[in-house]
Amino acid sequence: MQVILAKYAGACYGVNRSLELVDEAVDGESRVATLGALIHNPVVVDELNEKYGVRVLDDLHNVSDVDTIVIRSHGVTIDEQKQAEKFNVIDATCPHVKAVQQAAADLAKKYGQVIVVGKFGHPEVESVKSYIEAEDAKCYIWQNKDDIKAVSGKIGVVSQTTQSQEVFNNLINYMKDEGFDLDVKNTICAATQKRQDAALELARDVDAFVVIGGHNSSNTTHLAGLVDSVCKATYHVETLDELKKQINQFSQYKKVGVTAGASTPVSQIEPIINFLENI
Repeated sequence: MQVILAKYAGACYGVNRSLELVDEAVDGESRVATLGALIHNPVVVDELNEKYGVRVLDDLHNVSDVDTIVIRSHGVTIDEQKQAEKFNVIDATCPHVKAVQQAAADLAKKYGQVIVVGKFGHPEVESVKSYIEAEDAKCYIWQNKDDIKAVSGKIGVVSQTTQSQEVFNNLINYMKDEGFDLDVKNTICAATQKRQDAALELARDVDAFVVIGGHNSSNTTHLAGLVDSVCKATYHVETLDELKKQINQFSQYKKVGVTAGASTPVSQIEPIINFLENI
């Protein structure tokens, strides 16, 4: 079996940066916890807890046995950021997410209303929403046409960094066709777009495709969905064990493509490639 890794795959700069910041915090021998899951990769989050005792806290109410709080890569709300200030804070928010926060705040000041194209309830989206509402502006989180029925007048638009470019473009084109007056800031991360483009290019030339990354990861889920639109034999897995459960299906394939979401480190990619190459 020939196994081909997409040109762009795996952990992005923001994820690697957040992992490095946690490593530095742990080296300081302080009691470390993350506010929310550091990244959307259950395997990595579990490893941080098992190896270093790094806990995940959903909130900071009644927390006293922690010295250092690491802000997750997806960012937190303004209120959560303020709550964290009573601890030693390490801000691992991805710089690209910070750019969305700033762009959303600027548009909120200018127009009093902003649309965020993203997944409702996603931590990055909730973070960006808080920056909009801090300016006493209205925030619309857009997943479908019904989400913008109340919109009128000039409005700013930003995107979740891990949104599909195709989805974003389709939504913007729809709004323009409907006559909405938009100020659009395309805040999709370039790393996300590169992974999508490289995976789609490879998917056209293989018999099957394996997408590695957390099932709770928006960028990985989008990636798997895009690949599946081209290569129907697409498998989204978090771990090697999960892939092994489907091993019987792989005997029919001669060429298999592999990619990984932006929250998937090399340590999760290599074992799967080695396994596939030995089938």
